[in-house]
Amino acid sequence: MIAKLGGPPVFVRVKLDQVPEEHRAKWATMQDPVARVRNAIYGLQRSFGDWKNTLEEIFDQEIQSKKIDTEDSVYMIGDVTITVYVDDLIIDDGGDPHAAEAVRKKIESKLPIKFQYIKDDPRFLGINIDIQETKNGDITISLGQTEYATVTRLSRTMRR
Repeated sequence: MIAKLGGPPVFVRVKLDQVPEEHRAKWATMQDPVARVRNAIYGLQRSFGDWKNTLEEIFDQEIQSKKIDTEDSVYMIGDVTITVYVDDLIIDDGGDPHAAEAVRKKIESKLPIKFQYIKDDPRFLGINIDIQETKNGDITISLGQTEYATVTRLSRTMRR
């Protein structure tokens, strides 16, 4: 996801092996090559604020969502809920999949992002999500980190 970087200019040192092949000859002549950062990137402290401002602008002006007063990263559009976790978005359809699809399309038209559907890949932020409907129509949602537990156990076994 891309957010324009606000505030004073930021420059980063660039290692020659990180420069695209077609530009290496030019960069090789520079004593201490740096590049200007124009978009918010991971690891840059103020990137989160720039990303949040970009999202809020899109949600407020383009999608006309309402921010939940008690939650800093939850937005509502009708019955559709959007939850933001860093640069991940969770959209709950509120029982109206067509409304959620319309919201998704609006967001995609403003941001270069790809949505993940839980039915296609039931993992989010390392958590497995299992949604089951019972015979009487109740919905059961189970969360687990079995992959994490397996990796942790394996690494502990290897240390012995």
